[in-house]
Amino acid sequence: MYTWNAIFDSMVFVETDGAVSPALALEWEPVDELTWHFRLRPGVTFSNGEPFDAAAVVSAVEYMVSEDAARLTVAGYLDSLAGARVIDPLTVEITTNYPNIVLPASLAMLRLPAPGQWARLGPEGFARDPVGTGPFAVDKWTSARIDLSAFRDSWRAPKLDRLEIYEILDASARLQAVQTSSVDIALNLSADDIIALERVGGVGHVTHGSGVIGMSYVTSKDSPIRDPRVRLALNYAVDRQAYIDVLLAGETVPRHHNHCRRACRATTPTSRSTGTIRRRRSGCLLKPDIPTDSSSWPSLFSVAASRPVPFTSISPRSSGRSVSTWKCARCLWRSSSRSP
Repeated sequence: MYTWNAIFDSMVFVETDGAVSPALALEWEPVDELTWHFRLRPGVTFSNGEPFDAAAVVSAVEYMVSEDAARLTVAGYLDSLAGARVIDPLTVEITTNYPNIVLPASLAMLRLPAPGQWARLGPEGFARDPVGTGPFAVDKWTSARIDLSAFRDSWRAPKLDRLEIYEILDASARLQAVQTSSVDIALNLSADDIIALERVGGVGHVTHGSGVIGMSYVTSKDSPIRDPRVRLALNYAVDRQAYIDVLLAGETVPRHHNHCRRACRATTPTSRSTGTIRRRRSGCLLKPDIPTDSSSWPSLFSVAASRPVPFTSISPRSSGRSVSTWKCARCLWRSSSRSP
């Protein structure tokens, strides 16, 4: 993730508190339920000299909605995208398959490549020689090391002349590398590692994302776990704060039951008997296309989350039947209730 952020930019940037800030897009507005207009940042270039404009955004969106991109993880997160077209060099129109009021936040996951470089090299070649608008350009990319140099014309001014990024798979080796000054920064250290680092004069920095730590159970076999009441009891029995204090050094907050529909019944369709949960992303607590009665309570309980998750109402899609729709602002899963 940090490597991509050094090389690429997205349309927007999501702050740690969930606020959506401008990046390559300065302004955006919905035109109707399925259409958005984005006004782009002027004067931006890719590190190979290609201009960044609406056509570059269209190129990225068109690939993301193609069959070739279906296997990519990010395509699953951006499954609401339907297409894009150029309005003018600095204005792009993006359409969606269904009403998605959190589309701007979702586009933070779409890092924009140089369209000319992408067209020349294709996905596999581009992966070895990527070009973006970020503050660093790739000099050399190997399986265990990436050498980057400052791209001085980036709209995000680089603060260093160069970066060397190493792949060190073992956590203890990462800790030892930073303790011995072999590297300046080590990522993905545990709470215990940070304590050990600080004991020798290092500085630990903890960021709070939107991830959730959970535990899943197999409910297809004959066991007490198949009973949703047992799963719910286990959910309530977990001392989340103690887990966080002991294993995570108190660096997050418990994930309360009313934060997300996926972990409770706090937000429900008006017609409970006909409500369904439809799968939009991998890793959700609820199975796809199951009724929202008690038998569908989660087979996975969550332990911790970085911050509360608001629910946001979505305008119903036009059809011959009444539709009420909700979507969680973090996980983007949809809950719908339809009248016959």
